[in-house]
Amino acid sequence: MVTFADSIADRCDFCHTLFTHLLPFTSQSLLPSNASCPWPVGDTAPSFPRLKASATAGCGICAFLRSVIIEDFSIRPVNLDAAASPEVLAKWNGTIEFESRLSSYIIDGLRCLRLRLSLGWTERIIDLSLFNHSLKGSQIFAEADTVPLCNKSVSVIQGWLKDCKGHSSCQVPPSKIFAPTRLLYVPKSDRDALCLRTANKPGLEYAALSYCWGKQTPSHPQHPLLSRTTRDNLQARKTSIPENVLPLTIREAITVARRLGIRYLWIDLLCIVQDDPADWSSESQLMGSIFQHASLTIAATSSTSMLQGFLRRPRSRQVGLPQRLLLRYPAVLPPTRSTAPDDSWSRRGWISQEQRLSPRILHFGQLCLYYECACGRRSELRDPSGPAPPPRIFETRYDRAEDIEKFSKTTLSFPADKLPAIAGLAAAYSETLGSEYIAGLWLESIEIGLLWLGVDKLSSPATPRAPSWSWAAVDGAVRWDCFVGRPAPTSLIKLLAYEVTVDPSDPQGRLFTGFLEPYAIPIPLADAEQWDPGKGELSLLEVRYVPDVGVSFDVKDAVWALPVFTCAIGMGSKWEVRGLVLEALDGTPPTRFRRLGWYRSTHQTTMAKEMLASGQARTIRLE
Repeated sequence: MVTFADSIADRCDFCHTLFTHLLPFTSQSLLPSNASCPWPVGDTAPSFPRLKASATAGCGICAFLRSVIIEDFSIRPVNLDAAASPEVLAKWNGTIEFESRLSSYIIDGLRCLRLRLSLGWTERIIDLSLFNHSLKGSQIFAEADTVPLCNKSVSVIQGWLKDCKGHSSCQVPPSKIFAPTRLLYVPKSDRDALCLRTANKPGLEYAALSYCWGKQTPSHPQHPLLSRTTRDNLQARKTSIPENVLPLTIREAITVARRLGIRYLWIDLLCIVQDDPADWSSESQLMGSIFQHASLTIAATSSTSMLQGFLRRPRSRQVGLPQRLLLRYPAVLPPTRSTAPDDSWSRRGWISQEQRLSPRILHFGQLCLYYECACGRRSELRDPSGPAPPPRIFETRYDRAEDIEKFSKTTLSFPADKLPAIAGLAAAYSETLGSEYIAGLWLESIEIGLLWLGVDKLSSPATPRAPSWSWAAVDGAVRWDCFVGRPAPTSLIKLLAYEVTVDPSDPQGRLFTGFLEPYAIPIPLADAEQWDPGKGELSLLEVRYVPDVGVSFDVKDAVWALPVFTCAIGMGSKWEVRGLVLEALDGTPPTRFRRLGWYRSTHQTTMAKEMLASGQARTIRLE
């Protein structure tokens, strides 16, 4: 490995020209805006002979780039025999062209270079980190240690925790003292036995583990089915738990706890009786409180399964440049992007409330340690004197909608967990905003809540888990329109009654049934052409209907429209009505409906009060 301290006197002509454009390296920029970087070079996969020849002649930068490209191709293979698409008949001949401009960008103070490789019909992007070890104004002060739990790293973590104790916004109020049902006791020495203890002392300090179960092979000796707590081994585990039977991620979390002097850990695999539906149901309802009151959440961010572990880092490649610059691969991204955007940890459904409710999170990323609390983020790579990112916000219904939207994009090992996985987050918002929560929606904004929209194609779960009017009833990402800066929508319904209960057929309490009873104006779509806005009726012109999932009907009269609210279009010069498309479930006129989708239409001059007072409104039930 070549480091920044090494001298690279020999550089080929195009590398010399290329990196001349990086000088001087200032705290504001890398390359002048729109600067062209002449690097007209091509090569051939998979051996890249031109770069190899230049490296053999003494160019350390070419040697570095060749090794980076080869490594990147090994991680993300390119099929040399495949055509790009049915329309592209020519196969790639392996020729690579380097883009004539090497782009640079700055994210959260971290300087990066972007290398673009043209592969015939497509391109490959490789990101590299650029460090300046002599620039005093740089926010980058060090590379991450190759050993995440070395003495230096432990000292950094302890410093973060010490600083956080002085943050008033990171403290749990005395009235919120809580203790989980069970905790894993972690003795100081690994020669002493681990065991489960009943947490009968409120306010006991403990850490919680946030990790991915992943997909495991049942025959693996540390498979969850073999290492989980069950009704059969619960009593024995109160005395001792052999550490060698536990999956690697859990063993490494125990190691972290020992190094930080933490005596108690909460880990779902061990602290919930996994084959006891009643225990799972009661503990899942406490999940939000468990993370909300943990003194620290240990996040195995880089791990894709409990068998993988998280205390190892990939070997990096780096090369020295003029003026003590260091070019590094893989790129080191800022704390908010320290793992790939599609990493398994961030796509976990349960992570939404674990991350939002935890007062402190210690992330073990692929390339560095980073730390989150209510006051901001810190990283091994960030200068302690640098500006802290803005604090996390947890105060408005727009934050709430954003959290639910993010959650809807995640995945769950068990789809029936959809509502339990955000129960803690929902409770926190209900307390903060003072609004009652019902199956994914809040009463204070029920009209807007009902008008959730599918981002992409939605699907129905095999087993219904929520009322049809809840976004939790479907699989797929959803969103809500934001009305910030526009007149508030005017409601066209009045909620008279509601009820949500746990389905008695589900012993784990994950399936919910319920209804809403609004005083509203259901309109059969078959009669849409007869509506007269001049008589105070709703005008549905240019109806735009978006179904939640694919549906078909034998009886046309079964489809109804339910206006929910009127809202301004743009800055308010025009108005439209938005509502639900429903299927009638009983006789004529129907009183029971289920949601099929949503619609929007132009709205003439009819006012909401006139509509509700027109005598057409009646009480219906949405199921």
